[in-house]
Amino acid sequence: MRSPLIDYHLHSQFSADSKADPVQIIERALEIGYSEIAFTEHYDKNPVDVQAYGEPPHASYKTKIQELKAVYEGRITILCGFEVGEMHRFPYRGEVMDLLIGSIHRTSEDQNLSDVPRFPFTEKMIDDYYEENLTLAETGGFDILGHLGIYMRYDKEIPDITARKPVMEKIFQALIRQEIALEINFSGVRKTLGAAIPVLQILCLYRQCGGKLLTFGSDAHVTQDIGVGHAQAFDTARECGFTRFHSKDKGMWQEHSL
Repeated sequence: MRSPLIDYHLHSQFSADSKADPVQIIERALEIGYSEIAFTEHYDKNPVDVQAYGEPPHASYKTKIQELKAVYEGRITILCGFEVGEMHRFPYRGEVMDLLIGSIHRTSEDQNLSDVPRFPFTEKMIDDYYEENLTLAETGGFDILGHLGIYMRYDKEIPDITARKPVMEKIFQALIRQEIALEINFSGVRKTLGAAIPVLQILCLYRQCGGKLLTFGSDAHVTQDIGVGHAQAFDTARECGFTRFHSKDKGMWQEHSL
């Protein structure tokens, strides 16, 4: 039986770093065979990001997606959500959404580890990144932990994670305790790394810790990236022994076969 295609991490023109038309995103998803997608526009209240990108979208975004839900009803399920940056430091205080991704893009000193490196990422920055993810996971209040290990996207090879296993285990224990899903983000397939994130070793550690809740997200900001790497992300999950992944319906997790 073929696994359903569900993408829970998409950006459109309602994110400052995308110009993609939501209608074109939906049409492309239908063309590929997706049964469900989630728009998860950036919601960043960090003053550094507000200064660079402006205030996050609000009413206009939700209104547009609600309209599109009605237009495409019966053809594809569409969720309206946000990817909230550094939520433990800048809490989400907006409307109730279908889905919230909690993501770390910046260290506690606001160095951006999610973009093409303008400077070498130091061990201290990476340690800080995982500590920020731990605090985020322990704080909770969201549905999915986004792109754990995002700084690896621009590496030519997967770095050794041995020294950071203890903090990763704490992150996973916090996720499991609060029924927060771990995202397999396949943007890394399109980048230098050529692999989904979390990378295989980290994903397998999540399973060893008892983790079960998984979602998949392309993190696409342009229409042509939709679906690219999804099959590889499925394979990564299967290689770790996962047989199920998840979607959300009316606040409840639903299982799907891998």
